Amino acid sequence: MIATFTNIKSQFDSTCERGGSFLDHNPNLYKTALLVSHISRAIMMYTAFSLSPIFACTILVPISLLYRVSVERFCCFRFTMPSLFGGIALYLVEKSMLGYIPLTAYSILACSIVNNDINTYMARPKNGCCATSS
Repeated sequence: MIATFTNIKSQFDSTCERGGSFLDHNPNLYKTALLVSHISRAIMMYTAFSLSPIFACTILVPISLLYRVSVERFCCFRFTMPSLFGGIALYLVEKSMLGYIPLTAYSILACSIVNNDINTYMARPKNGCCATSS
């Protein structure tokens, strides 16, 4: 049974490696994929805020901060805080027309982060995420 899981993990890793290699050779497609990831995570955070703002503020915000300082500091791409800001921005749009201001700021932030992250990543040797982070 363990051999089966090992084989599945190996095949999955191999497929991810091929996909990552393809994106390494197509930076604009890479930026698009990363931007879609940022937006989808922001939508998930918005859903959490919509279902329970108290839960989101008391549980998700501290967990997001913990994840950012403990895990993402080693990664090339950082999603936690932008997705949190994006979720809050989407929530504010639902509550007030003034919410479009933070939504615009989030959109600019996400595009800037994606552009900077990919440009920085493309300039590095591809030895794995943790091995190449600064």
